[in-house]
Amino acid sequence: MTGVNSIGVVDRQKRAVTQTWPISAAQENVPMQYDEATHRLFVVTRKPSRLVVVNADTGKEVTSLEVADYVDDLSYDAAHHRLYVPGGAGQGAVTVVEQQGADNYRVIATIPTKPGAKTARLVPELNKYYVGVPAKDKQEAAILVFDVAP
Repeated sequence: MTGVNSIGVVDRQKRAVTQTWPISAAQENVPMQYDEATHRLFVVTRKPSRLVVVNADTGKEVTSLEVADYVDDLSYDAAHHRLYVPGGAGQGAVTVVEQQGADNYRVIATIPTKPGAKTARLVPELNKYYVGVPAKDKQEAAILVFDVAP
């Protein structure tokens, strides 16, 4: 529910939105991921660019952190307790956030990528993170590959 800065909670059996949870840390929430073990929902916003952590039992925001600009994607690596946040603005970057507990998070790296590189895929079985780079001006399309093993 990007336009109203909210998360819609859906009852899958009723096929209806039963609650809405506001995102107050920032605006224009886009990608989301869920950590079932800690009942935390991870949401990235664009204005400003922030990772917002929401308690999925209560709908309350736990914390938020600055991340790369202009994010379209988000990956959660449950095995390594990390979030990968690819931003395509400026020169492009991936922000890596470490989950140190259900309510404790910290940025552990900001990895340069390329302009416009905001779409990515985590392949946990290979411990690889793939970032798509679009063709742009004199930049050729490419796939950047990062190891994610600790």
